Formats: sequence, structure tokens, C-alpha cells
Amino acid sequence: MRLVKIVIIVAVVLAVLYFVFAARPPPQKGVVISAVYNVSDGRLYIASNTPVFVNGANATRHVLPAGNSTHVSMRVAGREVRVKVEYVVVYTQYTPQSAQGYLQNTGDVPIRASLGGKTVLIPPGGSARFTSPEPWMPPPRFSAEASVKAVECAGDKCTARAELYVSGPSGSVYAYVSGTRLLVSTNAPFVYTFSADYGSKITVSAAGSTWIFEIKPRIEVSIANASISCSGDSCSYRAVVRVWSEVDLETDVGGRRVFTPANTSLLATAQLDPLGCVYVPPVGQVCNAKYALKPPSAEVVAVRWLFSERPVAIITLRNPGHYTYAAPAVCIDCTRPPASLPVDVPVNPREVRIPPLSSATYAFYAATAVVIGNKTIALTPPPPPKISASVASYTDSARRGEVYVGQTKIAGVLIERTYTLAMNATAAVDYQNYCRASGYGVSQFRCSGSTCTVTAYYALIADDANAAKAAAGAGLKVVNKTVYFPLEVCGVKISP
Repeated sequence: MRLVKIVIIVAVVLAVLYFVFAARPPPQKGVVISAVYNVSDGRLYIASNTPVFVNGANATRHVLPAGNSTHVSMRVAGREVRVKVEYVVVYTQYTPQSAQGYLQNTGDVPIRASLGGKTVLIPPGGSARFTSPEPWMPPPRFSAEASVKAVECAGDKCTARAELYVSGPSGSVYAYVSGTRLLVSTNAPFVYTFSADYGSKITVSAAGSTWIFEIKPRIEVSIANASISCSGDSCSYRAVVRVWSEVDLETDVGGRRVFTPANTSLLATAQLDPLGCVYVPPVGQVCNAKYALKPPSAEVVAVRWLFSERPVAIITLRNPGHYTYAAPAVCIDCTRPPASLPVDVPVNPREVRIPPLSSATYAFYAATAVVIGNKTIALTPPPPPKISASVASYTDSARRGEVYVGQTKIAGVLIERTYTLAMNATAAVDYQNYCRASGYGVSQFRCSGSTCTVTAYYALIADDANAAKAAAGAGLKVVNKTVYFPLEVCGVKISP
């Protein structure tokens, strides 16, 4: 019973639908035509749902070459339809290297365009902006060109003499330099001569487009080489400066007035500042770091030792800087040196002073360390030197009295002899203060450099066997009635 009801309902629905469609048959399809102009390849693409007659061909698809301001006629169902392809490129900013503006569709069909790598579809009456020119874009309706003839600097201010050339259809042309209007002209082309600050920008506007030029001709400045000279407490570099300009240039190089013809190199001399720089307008500071002046400092070049009563450290310091180095010197454990210390440099100074790019030597007596500025130099003397001596010559002088061996008087006479000794050592020695002389009747021990003199006694004894026996018994050397007493200098036995 339930199945019967379902069948009856379906039958009723079908009957209703039949009568509805029989009374209102479906409408005929309309003609639909779409057209898109691809500005990148210059073709008009037409598609329709029914054949369209275009340029002698009847089809539903057409691809036609078309340029700007092109009219296309289409015939369909006995009717003619005309469409226009038209667009305008408006430059809002233009330079020889870049462009900005917008593409405006003034035709009847949409325009497909690739702008900056992005594809856009512009409906009739619409527009799209661009920030870089495309190959298919026409140039501006007018052209402008600015050329700089010369640059002249007075102090830090540099002025360029330039010419502006504009060509194109007649109309208003506005030129601005750094925001200031220069001219208004209604008769292009024309040439206008003007002056502007170096580095400023000139803006030229006409026919809805804008050209921008920077008044900045190429100028190159470099430091070719330099030489150092020092006077007093400081040094300075005097450099050879190379200046090149693509236009005539009159400027100052380190305060010296120079003129460089266009596309010519000029070499000028100038003193560099402490950072190794020279100021050349309009480029500004031009520097070479290797010519920057170095601060003063003290470097230990060598430490030599002199053996006197106490070891003497002789330190040579070098200042690699370009200014005089001055710093306090503190000597650790130093004592007062002997007056006859044979050094020709300051001893135990309280301050060291080293001219730029120079060396200085100082002596420190009995020091265990020296503090110079913020640098501590530890001082450890080497082992004592080995010394030798030889008799270079001798002279005898006055007789000096009787001869005694111990408490025994023997027959003979004392004679004073002065020896000249040649000293030698494995290190530098102040022999006068380092050495001592010992012997019978030693006196007048003096040294100058490595030559020392000392006076001592020897004895001539009588032809007496008892005298010779007494001398030999005391350990004295007896040669041909001559008795030689022991003599030592610096611990070295001196043989007559």
C-alpha cells in the first residue's frame, strides 16, 4: 500500500513538470563575445560562443595583431560591432636609468600587462601603476637632458654650471632645482643655462611626465703616496693627491687651490691630518689608513749589562709612534752609582723621553726591575764575567827603602814599578769600579776603558846567600837578585 502511494506522488510531479515546460519553452542562447588586449605581445584575443566574422574569417576564436589606438570591426548575427584598443603611459618620474608612472586604459577592451614581473588586468577606464619601464612602453612625449660643464668650490660650497636641453611638443615645462622653480617655457625645444649646488637634483615636468637629474658629475680623489717628516715632538705626512674629474673642476686640495681640466688627472701635494686624510670639496675627506699617525709608545729594543760595583742595566727603548713618548720611570732597588761610572747615558732617570720614530738609551744601577709608564721590565743580570789581564808595559821609578821579608830585614832596596795592563773580559766591565788590586806596596790603581795601570814594589837584593835564602823561604820569586812580590788585579795574578 505504501509503495502505491509513492508511485502516485512521482506520477503527479512528472505531470506538473510536463505542463510547465510545455507552456514555457527554454529561451534561446544569447551571443557572448570576450576580448582582451595583451599589451606585452601587441595582440588582441577574441573569443565568442558563436562564430564571429573578423577580417574575412568566421570563427569563435581570433588572435589579431593590434597596436595602440587600433579599431577592430566584428560582424555577428547580421550586426557590426566596433571596439577600440587604446592606452596611455603616463610617466610621473623619469630618469635615464629608471621610470615610474601608471598605465591607463582608455579603450573599450580590458588590457593584460606585465608590470614589474606581475601580470595585471586593467578594465576600460582603469589604470595600474609601475615602478620600472617595460620594453613595450613608448618614451615620454618630450625628452630632457642635463649636462654639467664645470664645478667650482669655494670652501665647502661647490657650485655646478650646467645646461638643460628639453625637446618635444610645445607646452608648459617646469624645471625645479632643490625645490626652487627655475623656468617656465611654452616653446620647447630650448636650452637653459643655470647654476646649482653640487649634489642637488633638477626636476623637469611637462606633458604629465617628470624627469629627474642629479647634478653630481663623477669626481675621484685618491692619495697616491706620502712621505713622513718629523720636527720637535710630532711628525706629519706630506702626500701626493690625485684628482680626476669628468668636468672642469676648481677646488682646494688640503687648502691649496687647484684646477683640473675635464677628464684629466692632476697631482697635488698636501699635508695629511693625523688620521691620514685630506679634505677635497666636494668629495670630502679622503683617507688612507696606512698614513694615519701612530700614538707614542716605548718598545724594549735591547738590554745590555755593565759590571761595576753593582750590575748596571743599559736599556735601549724605541718609540714607533709619530709623537714624542714621555713617561715616568720608577727604578726598583736602585742605588746611587759611583761618580766615575763610564756610561754616557742618563742613569736612574725619573722620566724617559723618546722623540718620534727614534730610540733612547738609559742606565739603571743595581735595579731588579724598572717601571716605565705602565710597562714593567724585569732585570736579571747574567753571571759574572771571566777576566784576563796581560802586562803591556811597565816603568820603574824611585827607590823606596829597605827590604823586609816578614819581620826580617834583608840586604837590598825596594823599587817602585808601574804596570800597564791590557784587560779582557767576557762581558762589559767597568774595571775601575769592578776590579781591585792587591800586592806589596800597591797604589795608584786606575782604569780607562780596558787599560789599567797599577803601581807596586819589587826588590833588588845584595849578593848575599842569606838574603836570597830568606826571600825564597818566604815563597817569593827570586830571579837574578830580583825579588818579585805577588800582585793580583781583578783576581788575576800578574806576572812581571
